[in-house]
Parts: sequence; C-alpha cells; structure tokens
Amino acid sequence: MLIFTRKVFRSIKHIFMTKKICFFLLIALHIGCKSVTVNNQLQRTTTAPVELGTIGLHEDYYPYDRFTITTTPKLDRKVRVKAVKHTFNKRKFNAYENTSPYNRMQLQYIDSLPDKPEYIALELIDHVNHTAMLNEDPDLLDYLKTRTGAFMVTSVAAALHGVHVQAISNAESVFLVYDPDISKYYLEINNRDKTILKVRMEDMDIFAYGLSFFCWGENPRHRLEIKDIVEEDQRCPAGTYKKASKVKKKVNYFKL
Repeated sequence: MLIFTRKVFRSIKHIFMTKKICFFLLIALHIGCKSVTVNNQLQRTTTAPVELGTIGLHEDYYPYDRFTITTTPKLDRKVRVKAVKHTFNKRKFNAYENTSPYNRMQLQYIDSLPDKPEYIALELIDHVNHTAMLNEDPDLLDYLKTRTGAFMVTSVAAALHGVHVQAISNAESVFLVYDPDISKYYLEINNRDKTILKVRMEDMDIFAYGLSFFCWGENPRHRLEIKDIVEEDQRCPAGTYKKASKVKKKVNYFKL
C-alpha cells in the first residue's frame, strides 16, 4: 500500500511539474511573439495607441499584455530625447504592419531588395529634469502614490514619413515638449541651421514601446517624492522604493 501511494504521489508530482513547465513555456513564447529588440533593449509590440512620455496602467498577465494611457503629465520645460535611425528587419516590419494595417507611411519591405525602409527609436534620457517637473505637480503625485501598476512610456520605435525620418536623424537635438493648448506632447527638432521643426505624435506610427516605473523616497522636508525613473527590468536605487507606501513618512513639522 505504501509503495502504491508513493507511485501515485510521484505521478501527480510529475503531471504538476509538466503542466507548470508548459505554462512557463507558453508565457515565454507569448512574450517572444509580442516583443522586438530596439537599441539592445526588449520592447513590447503594440497595436493600441501609445505615446512617448505618457503614463498609464499596464496589464501583464497571460494572455494579456496591454498598456492603457491614463494621463499626460504637464511639463513646463523640455525633456531631452535620444533619437536613433534604424533599418527595419522583417520582424519589426510585421509589427509596424499590425499597427498600421493600411500602411499609412507607405513603406515597402521586399526581402530581395537591399534597400529597406527605416524607422526611428526615441528614448527619454533627461530623467533628472523630468523627475523634478513631475514632483512639481501635487495632483499627479497623489495619483501615482497609490498606483504601483502605473508606468511611463520612456522609449518607442516609430515609423514616420521619410522627410521626418531624415530630419530627426540629422538633427542637432531632439526634445519632448508639452503643448498646453491640446494637452499633448510633440517632438521639437532643432536643426543644425538653427531652424526648428515640430513633429506631432499623430505624425508617427509607434509599433513598439518600453516602460519605466517610479522609485519613491523622501525630500529634505520628509515629503514623498519621485526620486528616479527606472526601466521595468531594473531595480530602484538603494533607499528608494517602487511602492510609495514603503517609504517612511516622518514629517518634520518644524520645517513646514
């Protein structure tokens, strides 16, 4: 009877482990099918609207992987953007076609031809200035404090019309700018001849994006504030926390 029980237990354990392995393989396959590598970083592909600099909620449980924009932070200063031109490969072009089924940018990818269409990778790189501006908005801080599932879109891969691709790749500098009249961002392209070009978010088809989360700490007055913006596969710096609730709230009323 004891031997029979052990055999049954081993069989159940084997079935459980097999199902567990299959489940993780499915998740890995799901992630692999819905991601591309841009600037040596893994980005999620998307068919839903995504904009650089926006904040939203991310659903990341199998079989769902969705990002929903909830707010566009108001910025009174520009944020520096790293812009790099890349050539499409077949996988990335398929991601673009899924985003833009009518091929709004009129791009053509032919395996047998050496010349391939190009796209632009954009990444927010001025986290110090950016974080300072976010901390100036008390309503935004109150919103983020209770939402550990909130992320910011800090990098994107986008298809644009050829004239915009060349302008961005040849630019002296690129910035993310907030337009208070429409509560949206646009790209400010500063050319070497001192002219300025504006590229709206509607002028690009974003087919992949990268997310970052917020690390919390105390300011000198022991108030909660955002200390850093960190890519989702990284950890918060020492002394800061992803959950605002973990930060020790020691208010020094003599400094108020």
